[in-house]
Amino acid sequence: HINKYKERYPHSFHLIINKFNSGQAIARNTGMDLVKTDYLTFVDADDWVEAQLYEKMLEPAEKYHCDLGECAYVMHMGQQVRVSRPSLPEKLYV
Repeated sequence: HINKYKERYPHSFHLIINKFNSGQAIARNTGMDLVKTDYLTFVDADDWVEAQLYEKMLEPAEKYHCDLGECAYVMHMGQQVRVSRPSLPEKLYV
């Protein structure tokens, strides 16, 4: 339960809002309304990210003052593996 982590790591959690059975979109929108940081990302419970992913995305985002970053992902579905590339070509959009 998330409250156990809040007790164990009090400086890592600042606010917990419990909205039971509200769904993923409500939870993410609530988080976006409350966040006070330059960057935000979502990782679901069944996701994993490479150790250097955010560092690799942060460098060009700051260099080019980007509002949005997108990267490829790999989807494992049973024996099938699907690699998805970013939907936009690798360019700077102003």
